[in-house]
Amino acid sequence: MNRDMDFARRILHEVEKAPFDGGWVRFTIPDVPDDDVQYHLLLLWEAGLIDARDMSSNDGPRYAPLRLTWHGHEFLDAARNDSLWVKAKDIVLKQGGAMTFEVLHVVLKRLVLQAIHIPSI
Repeated sequence: MNRDMDFARRILHEVEKAPFDGGWVRFTIPDVPDDDVQYHLLLLWEAGLIDARDMSSNDGPRYAPLRLTWHGHEFLDAARNDSLWVKAKDIVLKQGGAMTFEVLHVVLKRLVLQAIHIPSI
């Protein structure tokens, strides 16, 4: 199964908008097979972007997201703007770089800093 950064970002948005009540975040993405959702939840958990619980059983892998981690919030805040997201992915691909969360995050942070034009103090 392939990692899809756009889909991972979509899941992060879903986890973020869910109320935090100490329980699992429940959401459905009807246009995507559950196997893809579960795989990406695992990847996001392994990357430290979400906190989750392994609920796997004989029925197959199942991961219950609990919340975004600090790193997950930081990444999502940098990736929130759709045009910056597209631009960051284009920059990484044009430079022949690896499309990793860390590389995307660095590029996104630089684009955000450029966009806010902090005046001299």
